[in-house]
Amino acid sequence: MSTLRTVALRVATVSALCAVASGSEAQAIECPASIPVQESVAPAAVQPWLVYDTKEGPYNFYGVTFSDGPPQNRLFLAPSKAIRSKSSKQEIYDFKSAQVRAVWLLCLYRDTSIAISRKLEGSVARCRVTYDPKTQFRSVKAVDCE
Repeated sequence: MSTLRTVALRVATVSALCAVASGSEAQAIECPASIPVQESVAPAAVQPWLVYDTKEGPYNFYGVTFSDGPPQNRLFLAPSKAIRSKSSKQEIYDFKSAQVRAVWLLCLYRDTSIAISRKLEGSVARCRVTYDPKTQFRSVKAVDCE
């Protein structure tokens, strides 16, 4: 199994997105490892050119971002704190101190502008995003929220 697939599987399954534990115990949040995407171009709009899609295979998970309200509102959040060393990189999002009303998580995928999103439970006050050193911190290894 490829390293990227292993990492993506560790951060997989959207059904667990809102299963946040009570109290201060952190709960892992997981995005699907890959998603099917259908992008298209109106052929008449590019005449006399022919349309060819160069992408084959799955669109693999690589990152997350958070928004205050649905992502269509475009109120994307910056991390409250970043912790980085030679062997680790983490970003902390503190929604309570930022007075975020409705936390939404967006799962991001390589080679497409398509993302999937879901509202997190109202009790989520903070999330820690840990990046994978095996990908030189270019992809998310884990998302833990409390």
